Amino acid sequence: MTARSLPLAICAACGAYGYDRQTLNEACGSRKQGSEPCGGHWLKRDRFTDWLSCHTCKGTGYFEAKRCPTCKNSGWVPAR
Repeated sequence: MTARSLPLAICAACGAYGYDRQTLNEACGSRKQGSEPCGGHWLKRDRFTDWLSCHTCKGTGYFEAKRCPTCKNSGWVPAR
């Protein structure tokens, strides 16, 4: 299994990862299991140095045959 491509943004409020350049600096709007939409905004994190390979899943996005809880199935964690 391979990890997703490098995220381009992270939500300042909920920590969701974004992959669409068009949504940078807009409201996140992610929902977590029936909750209200997040009111946070996307922060640009598009440099390779902004991310580290996930130590839990070794960058695959999967741990013990399930979605990795550490990196949210992306294979990446924020470097800072």
